Amino acid sequence: MPISPSSQDITKDARRWMRRRTFSGAGFDPEELAARKRDLGLRATVALPARDAADTVGAIVEAVRSRWTGPDGLVDQVVVIDSDSVDDTSRIAAEAGAEVHRAREILPELGWHPGKGEALWKSLAVADGDLIVWLDADVAPFDPDFVPGLLGPLLHEPAVGYVKGFYRRPLHGRPDDGGRVTEICARPLIALFAPELAGLVQPLAGEAAGRRDLLARLPFYTGYAVEMGLLMDVVRHAGLDALAQVDLGERAHAHQPTPALGRMAHEITRAVLELAAADGRVPEALAATGPYLRPDAGALEIEEHDRPLVRRPALAALGKDEPPARHQPPTRPERVTVPDLGRTPDDRPGAPHSPAPARRRPHGLVSAQNGHAETALLIDNPASGPDLARAEAAIAELMDAFGLDRDGEAMRDTPRRVAAAYAEMLTPEPFRATTFPNDGGYDELVVVSDISFSALCEHHLLPFTGVAHVAYLPGERIVGLSKLPRLVEHRSRRPQVQERLTVEIADWIERTLRPRGVGVVVEATHACMSLRGVRQPGAVTTTSALRGRLREDPRTRQEFLELIGRRRSGAR
Repeated sequence: MPISPSSQDITKDARRWMRRRTFSGAGFDPEELAARKRDLGLRATVALPARDAADTVGAIVEAVRSRWTGPDGLVDQVVVIDSDSVDDTSRIAAEAGAEVHRAREILPELGWHPGKGEALWKSLAVADGDLIVWLDADVAPFDPDFVPGLLGPLLHEPAVGYVKGFYRRPLHGRPDDGGRVTEICARPLIALFAPELAGLVQPLAGEAAGRRDLLARLPFYTGYAVEMGLLMDVVRHAGLDALAQVDLGERAHAHQPTPALGRMAHEITRAVLELAAADGRVPEALAATGPYLRPDAGALEIEEHDRPLVRRPALAALGKDEPPARHQPPTRPERVTVPDLGRTPDDRPGAPHSPAPARRRPHGLVSAQNGHAETALLIDNPASGPDLARAEAAIAELMDAFGLDRDGEAMRDTPRRVAAAYAEMLTPEPFRATTFPNDGGYDELVVVSDISFSALCEHHLLPFTGVAHVAYLPGERIVGLSKLPRLVEHRSRRPQVQERLTVEIADWIERTLRPRGVGVVVEATHACMSLRGVRQPGAVTTTSALRGRLREDPRTRQEFLELIGRRRSGAR
């Protein structure tokens, strides 16, 4: 039968995905990944589901901790989830330095089911990482480079939410014959019910990594079906491009006896049929299969294995998606923020997203008198930093929406660079606006002209650049001259319109110094006028804000305008 157009499209998508989303673990530099993780403000947890793995779990934990943990390490937490081991798995893992939890004791109010999927699901409740790496605990010898290999796609591709490892699995001296259930069971099911996953080399691999915020929104099968279930649910919830796979080289581990593989294949088949029935692609009766039956020729009996197919709900749906102690990135000592025209730091248009805002005192001015009667006014911005990982993902999505090729060398790192650039443009530096008594009785204008600035237009997020001319007629206090350019820069580091920027500068001076007059003139060119719309490059917009004597007294106003005009004429 010829392949239908829809099947051709699916195959094309699978091939495209395979080229875009297949990585080499050896291609990632662990030190660069650790630095990137720190820059993004993320934590990483390595979690090992384990059952009777006393012979191997200790060496794996020691290898991960010695290679990847530490003050600036790639891994922040190592967790072992013990699923009712009858050997010394828990003790050995703890002695090796892991944080050990018994699966039965995690979320006890939700009960317990046997199986690897149950351990993975419950690991989310005790892992404090934003990125979760799952490793099998029965591997010997273990290669610690699996860890950076699995984290690499998550740290380099913000749109990737879940990564599967693949490797060569030698069996009886043959290099690629280890994935027996994959070839005999998983691949036929993928071809029939999930052909978009055809590019996955080892869909049942135990080594995987994902973002907590995605994993917490997914249901988990508690047993062998967890791997296939997660892959199908990732695509349903986040799309095919949220998946990636990474070549981890070679892996050796103990192989299951054939009867155990049959039970595994039966459970995986039931799960895929259940998901297909939920989508209306097969009758529900087909998904309601019975127990696994296998003849025992010696005893002339039928072995019956009836293991319930349990699917745990998404932790987010249960309100259990946050770990017990969410890590907070280091912040500056708590400071009080100068009021910003009635807006609090959290509702300013430029305030970045933060999952857990820091506690603050009431907003106001911090003043500290010293022997010289100085007053230091701290102008600060919200302590929570921008969510760079979220910004990267959004920029990558924008590039994809416009059909831009992010696979090329020139644009591969563009989402990270753009996110970092916007973080810089939208994060003002705090400063202390030190003021002094006007002991000399100075009663003439103080003018600082040609203060360069750049800001982002809040309508299009395109830059407008120019100069500000700032003046005030002192009253009882004067301010350090360098603080006026700092004030302009601070007010520019947020989505702005030129009119409001001008007013904010004038209002702050008037409110803080209580001078007899204030004058601010801002001149700027706008990219939103030169690159789009009317396309008028070179057009200059001028705005002004005058207060007190500079507004009411024509002679003082004229003096201010002449001073900045003479400066501008001289510059020409």
